[in-house]
Amino acid sequence: MKRLAHCGLVVIAISGCEGPGRVSGPGNRSVHRDESKLRSRAEQLWQAKASENWVAAFEYFEPATRATLNRDEFVKWSQENEPFRIQKFSIANVETREETGWVGLTYTSTIRRFPGLQPHESVMWQKWRKTDGEWYPVPSDELVSYPESPALRNAGDEERLESRFVESWPHRKASDWAALYEYSEPADRAQVTLDMFIEGEGLFQFLDYRVHWVEAIEGLGRVCVTYRHRLTDKSLEKLSPKDLTIIEKWIKSDGEWYRDLIR
Repeated sequence: MKRLAHCGLVVIAISGCEGPGRVSGPGNRSVHRDESKLRSRAEQLWQAKASENWVAAFEYFEPATRATLNRDEFVKWSQENEPFRIQKFSIANVETREETGWVGLTYTSTIRRFPGLQPHESVMWQKWRKTDGEWYPVPSDELVSYPESPALRNAGDEERLESRFVESWPHRKASDWAALYEYSEPADRAQVTLDMFIEGEGLFQFLDYRVHWVEAIEGLGRVCVTYRHRLTDKSLEKLSPKDLTIIEKWIKSDGEWYRDLIR
């Protein structure tokens, strides 16, 4: 995955943003089946970690990744270098949204190199995704492309944030950068002037968009969106429009959502 931080966004070159969409209510049978299957998969993986069954753990790499790895080398490396020993674990909650899942778990571990240290208890939401109909943990270098668990998020804030994003779109499409600039965090404008803002945004003509997911947690927001765009450089204007998938960062200030240009 490639990332570029610029004016409160992360440019990503993978399809992870397209996973979590809207979901039907909790009574949906397919959701329950997915959650049951994901819970089973997660229990099997963490049991493999706890028992240090690295042959079994190897199967939890996605097929495309497994094809690039040598299982025996993975097992040998894990036996010699895996830094943590899992003493025990428990899975509390499992949630799914279409092709994305979250497993809430608590585990106790020790550091292999320092067996005399007291065990440490950790609580986490592990992100998973469905590939070829099966659940696998999201690779560490792609975690940023997936939203946090719905249990951690504020649905009301997300609804308002998405409305705010949609409200700003006509200004972006019209290349009205001064109007779009007003959607940026007021405190950020002292460091990112209108001219600086235009210099970055004006590189593109935006034609269309698709929001994949919106995340809001304690006043901080992210919008994963694909823009259909073309470059404004005259020497490149004959090039066909392309899609650009990014994660925009937003912040809630005085009860309203603004683009976060600094974070």
